[in-house]
Amino acid sequence: MNSKGELLIAIYSSAESYPQSPYKTAMAKADSLTKTVLIDLPEGSYGISLFQDVNGNKTLDFNGYIPSEKYGFSNNARGQMGLPAFKDAAFLLKSDSKQYITVH
Repeated sequence: MNSKGELLIAIYSSAESYPQSPYKTAMAKADSLTKTVLIDLPEGSYGISLFQDVNGNKTLDFNGYIPSEKYGFSNNARGQMGLPAFKDAAFLLKSDSKQYITVH
Protein backbone atom coordinates (compact mmCIF):
# COMPACT_ATOMS: atom_id res chain seq x y z
CA MET A 1 0.00 0.00 0.00
CA ASN A 2 1.32 3.44 -0.83
CA SER A 3 0.45 6.53 1.17
CA LYS A 4 -1.97 8.15 -1.29
CA GLY A 5 -5.71 8.63 -0.86
CA GLU A 6 -7.98 7.04 1.70
CA LEU A 7 -8.96 3.59 2.88
CA LEU A 8 -12.69 3.06 2.43
CA ILE A 9 -13.94 0.36 4.77
CA ALA A 10 -17.30 -1.44 4.69
CA ILE A 11 -18.42 -3.75 7.51
CA TYR A 12 -21.18 -6.28 6.92
CA SER A 13 -23.18 -8.05 9.62
CA SER A 14 -24.75 -10.79 7.47
CA ALA A 15 -24.49 -12.65 4.20
CA GLU A 16 -27.80 -11.05 3.17
CA SER A 17 -26.35 -7.53 3.42
CA TYR A 18 -23.07 -8.38 1.67
CA PRO A 19 -21.88 -6.62 -0.49
CA GLN A 20 -24.74 -4.15 -1.07
CA SER A 21 -25.72 -2.81 2.36
CA PRO A 22 -22.93 -2.34 4.89
CA TYR A 23 -23.77 -2.31 8.59
CA LYS A 24 -21.14 0.40 9.10
CA THR A 25 -18.62 2.29 6.98
CA ALA A 26 -15.42 4.11 7.85
CA MET A 27 -12.65 6.06 6.14
CA ALA A 28 -9.03 6.57 7.11
CA LYS A 29 -6.13 8.35 5.45
CA ALA A 30 -3.75 5.96 3.72
CA ASP A 31 -0.75 7.75 5.16
CA SER A 32 1.51 4.81 6.00
CA LEU A 33 2.39 1.31 4.86
CA THR A 34 0.77 -0.15 7.98
CA LYS A 35 -2.47 1.36 9.19
CA THR A 36 -4.45 0.74 12.37
CA VAL A 37 -8.11 1.70 12.26
CA LEU A 38 -10.24 1.35 15.39
CA ILE A 39 -13.96 0.86 14.76
CA ASP A 40 -16.42 0.46 17.63
CA LEU A 41 -18.69 -2.56 17.06
CA PRO A 42 -20.72 -4.79 19.36
CA GLU A 43 -19.68 -8.43 19.62
CA GLY A 44 -21.00 -10.48 16.73
CA SER A 45 -20.22 -11.92 13.32
CA TYR A 46 -18.90 -9.55 10.65
CA GLY A 47 -17.18 -9.39 7.30
CA ILE A 48 -15.01 -6.47 6.18
CA SER A 49 -14.09 -5.21 2.74
CA LEU A 50 -11.81 -2.28 2.08
CA PHE A 51 -9.95 -0.57 -0.71
CA GLN A 52 -7.46 2.23 -1.13
CA ASP A 53 -9.17 5.04 -3.02
CA VAL A 54 -6.08 6.64 -4.57
CA ASN A 55 -7.90 9.09 -6.87
CA GLY A 56 -10.68 10.14 -4.50
CA ASN A 57 -13.64 8.99 -6.61
CA LYS A 58 -15.06 6.72 -3.83
CA THR A 59 -15.14 3.77 -6.27
CA LEU A 60 -12.85 0.77 -6.65
CA ASP A 61 -11.39 1.33 -10.11
CA PHE A 62 -10.66 -1.46 -12.59
CA ASN A 63 -8.32 -1.97 -15.51
CA GLY A 64 -10.54 -4.28 -17.53
CA TYR A 65 -11.54 -7.02 -15.06
CA ILE A 66 -8.65 -6.43 -12.64
CA PRO A 67 -8.87 -3.85 -9.83
CA SER A 68 -6.36 -1.05 -10.35
CA GLU A 69 -6.56 0.05 -6.70
CA LYS A 70 -5.48 -2.05 -3.73
CA TYR A 71 -8.19 -3.94 -1.82
CA GLY A 72 -8.65 -6.55 0.88
CA PHE A 73 -11.14 -8.56 2.94
CA SER A 74 -11.31 -9.81 6.50
CA ASN A 75 -9.61 -13.18 7.01
CA ASN A 76 -7.62 -12.14 3.92
CA ALA A 77 -10.33 -13.96 1.96
CA ARG A 78 -9.87 -14.13 -1.80
CA GLY A 79 -12.53 -14.74 -4.43
CA GLN A 80 -12.32 -16.71 -7.64
CA MET A 81 -12.99 -14.22 -10.45
CA GLY A 82 -14.87 -11.87 -8.12
CA LEU A 83 -15.66 -11.18 -4.49
CA PRO A 84 -15.03 -13.84 -1.87
CA ALA A 85 -18.12 -15.40 -0.29
CA PHE A 86 -19.29 -13.77 2.94
CA LYS A 87 -18.65 -17.04 4.82
CA ASP A 88 -14.96 -16.82 3.82
CA ALA A 89 -14.61 -13.23 5.04
CA ALA A 90 -16.80 -13.63 8.16
CA PHE A 91 -15.23 -13.65 11.62
CA LEU A 92 -16.52 -13.60 15.19
CA LEU A 93 -15.77 -10.32 16.92
CA LYS A 94 -15.24 -10.47 20.67
CA SER A 95 -14.11 -7.69 22.99
CA ASP A 96 -10.41 -8.41 22.46
CA SER A 97 -10.53 -9.31 18.73
CA LYS A 98 -8.34 -7.81 16.05
CA GLN A 99 -8.56 -8.30 12.32
CA TYR A 100 -5.45 -7.94 10.16
CA ILE A 101 -6.16 -7.32 6.49
CA THR A 102 -3.55 -7.33 3.74
CA VAL A 103 -4.33 -5.13 0.75
CA HIS A 104 -3.38 -6.48 -2.69
